[in-house]
Amino acid sequence: MMFAAPLLSMFVAALPPLPDELVVAIEKQVKVQGAVVVIGRRSGDAVQIEELGSTGGPKADEHTLFEIDGITETITGLLFAESVRRGEVRLDEPVAELHDADLHPPSRTGPPLTLADLATHRTGFPHLSLGQSAQPYAGVDRAALARFVDDASLQDRTGAPSVLDFALLGTLLADRAATSYASLARERVFVPLDMDDSVADTGNDQHMARERSIAGELATPWQYAALAPAGAVRSSAVDLLRLAGAMFPGENGPLAADMHVTPTPLGWRLDASGAVWSSGSSYGSSSFLAVAPKDRTAVVILCNVGLGFGSGSSSLDTIGLRLLAATPAASSTP
Repeated sequence: MMFAAPLLSMFVAALPPLPDELVVAIEKQVKVQGAVVVIGRRSGDAVQIEELGSTGGPKADEHTLFEIDGITETITGLLFAESVRRGEVRLDEPVAELHDADLHPPSRTGPPLTLADLATHRTGFPHLSLGQSAQPYAGVDRAALARFVDDASLQDRTGAPSVLDFALLGTLLADRAATSYASLARERVFVPLDMDDSVADTGNDQHMARERSIAGELATPWQYAALAPAGAVRSSAVDLLRLAGAMFPGENGPLAADMHVTPTPLGWRLDASGAVWSSGSSYGSSSFLAVAPKDRTAVVILCNVGLGFGSGSSSLDTIGLRLLAATPAASSTP
């Protein structure tokens, strides 16, 4: 068996053990020497975080930083909702009314492209190929982002999500606030929610769990450059559970109302059960976060192995949603 016994880092001893079948499912997916998986669960105020690590692998705890990649969109979505509340932008504001001189979103027939289109992946922007580079996005500076945006052909508004959607959204929000995306995320999300570990830049990469590819080779955290609002956040299990808690009913703390500007919080996916979730992956990381607001429960899974989870019933998303369903609602938590 690859994994040692779970190391427990418990804040409130109120949750049942991890279901054996889900631990086994994770073990089957992560078969890389040096792998570590941090699993966090929250039910109301009860929080339990556990580590599954391979023999000889790195140690991790509730504060260990991981790339969260696509989960960054939930941060950018929250920034958008917060900017709407401040009156800085409107949900239906056309991008053409907001852009700076170097960003000229292409025109198209029909309704204009809006900020809400960016936040819901209804733009038709193209998918950016990862190619063979170990750093597929590092060369996308603001000038390159402008070229991608300016040259795009927006004919299919129901196309696949593009990294350009939230990259452009976060850039426009930061421009409107006259600051950088990293500073905006820190000042308006991380500090108010006490997400003390989280950063939206690469300055703390030396504190991250050492990453490995699915082949077991050492990997380097992705550098997102101008695409930062779509994937650059580094965060910890405890911070992401704090973010999830802002969505619980009855929360009156910072940003709680902003989570409900739209029926489905911006940047999240809606599950048939009513839960919302998000996930991400790079060459050296995999991440998952889900919240069941009515039950006041949340689950986070962070792993230092990239693109290593299967599809269908064995995927990280499926495992995470099953773990969320197995987490007792706050009303029934002892």
